[in-house]
Amino acid sequence: MKSIIRLFLFIFLLLSGIPSYAQEQDEIQGKLAEYRDLCVMIRESVTSNDLDEIANCIGFMRYVNLKDFEPGVFKFVQPSKNGSLDGHIQFTNDYLNQFLEVKMEEVRVEGDEHVTRSTAAIPPIFAVHSVIPAQRTCIYEYEGSNHMELLVVCEKAQKLGVKVDVASEGIHHQCPNTKADGIRQFVWMMKKEGKVRVSITNPGKEAVSVVIASN
Repeated sequence: MKSIIRLFLFIFLLLSGIPSYAQEQDEIQGKLAEYRDLCVMIRESVTSNDLDEIANCIGFMRYVNLKDFEPGVFKFVQPSKNGSLDGHIQFTNDYLNQFLEVKMEEVRVEGDEHVTRSTAAIPPIFAVHSVIPAQRTCIYEYEGSNHMELLVVCEKAQKLGVKVDVASEGIHHQCPNTKADGIRQFVWMMKKEGKVRVSITNPGKEAVSVVIASN
């Protein structure tokens, strides 16, 4: 009898560790998951001014096929245009190279002879960077269909509220300000092409940049 009680308690404790909300579905996979981990690496290395680690990030970025959303696919809803990204972290190769140019005259990334590696064969990740003012919510829309994955990474490891709404299919996912890691990820299915609305809330006292990335 005692062993049964212990088993029941173990299962209860295990399940209690799972978030009570069903908004963040299965974790993102593949290249988008790799990009998520790289964003964390970039954030930590830039914040700590670790130039060697930043050089490593540049090397890893050669295996990421980061692209802009196609014209007309992504829309800034509220506000209607993006704020200035000056002074904010961006999770791109161009940003990392510019950051290093300011810090030192010449940087050599050793250990990889294929410096000009093509990303044509790598599955693309569509991404846009945006600035969210302190204690404000920004709203975005983009077109999506079929298997959808969404990643939001903040330049700071802080709380971040994110909502995903697909009105045409009654899909409503929400992640409240409970985790101070600055990372939110969602996975869902769409039966047909439609608009995806993403609302991101910055509860902090300073403006922050985020990257919004999708498969």
